[in-house]
Amino acid sequence: MMSFEMSTAVNEIREHAETRLRELEPYLAEAEKLKQVIAMLSEPAAQSRPVTTLNADRRAPQGANKRRILALVLERPGITAAEISRMTGLKRTVVASTVSRLKRTGELEDHGDGASVPAARIALTRAQIAA
Repeated sequence: MMSFEMSTAVNEIREHAETRLRELEPYLAEAEKLKQVIAMLSEPAAQSRPVTTLNADRRAPQGANKRRILALVLERPGITAAEISRMTGLKRTVVASTVSRLKRTGELEDHGDGASVPAARIALTRAQIAA
């Protein structure tokens, strides 16, 4: 009888631990993203990156808008295209189409009303921004 009670208690503890872990997993993932953002922003290159200059035809160099958008999404998961547009000065249509394309290619994912970088791509994204 003692082993049945012990086995029941162990099962209850295990079930409670599994339930709590499922509840906490989104927070753990968010904490990991925040650590990576802090590390990226602490790098000297992130603080001294020059402002994008336009080509003669008034277009940003290839990939410049994408890098600016990815940097903001890394810094602020869930940011919307409208917010990115306001913060960068890029046209909202340019931001929206770029974000849409990045979601299709898996470089971004839905996050509330906005977007975030998938956890598995954060390191790669940081490297793209630094390039």
